[in-house]
Amino acid sequence: MVHSNRQARGIALLWDSATEVDLMSYSQIYIGVQVNEGGQPKRRLTGFYGHSEVSQKVLSWNLLCWLSKNSSLPWVTNEMNATLLRYFHADEDLGLRDIMMEGDNLEVITSITADEEDPSSIGLLIEDIKI
Repeated sequence: MVHSNRQARGIALLWDSATEVDLMSYSQIYIGVQVNEGGQPKRRLTGFYGHSEVSQKVLSWNLLCWLSKNSSLPWVTNEMNATLLRYFHADEDLGLRDIMMEGDNLEVITSITADEEDPSSIGLLIEDIKI
């Protein structure tokens, strides 16, 4: 858990005892872990809130871009502020092809596929995310 800094809410990731989770990195605006659920391929999970100030959105986007290239494991993420993908071009900046958002108050990325010509170059795989 990363506690609140009084300007924004904190962020936490929860899992059951059957799931092996290793902390990779974190800051005030994200938590990154590696997930190993018995018999399934390992993957990364990043709970991402980002900066709450509009003037800082580009910093959040730059961090998200850096995180996307930080590992070759398939990557599951969400964007808790539900605003970054409105301001930036995920398809151009991260090489993503399809982005689908759901929800009114909390928009969650539920489907992203990498470039068909070289899907391993980014290694992003986002499936149904249940929060």
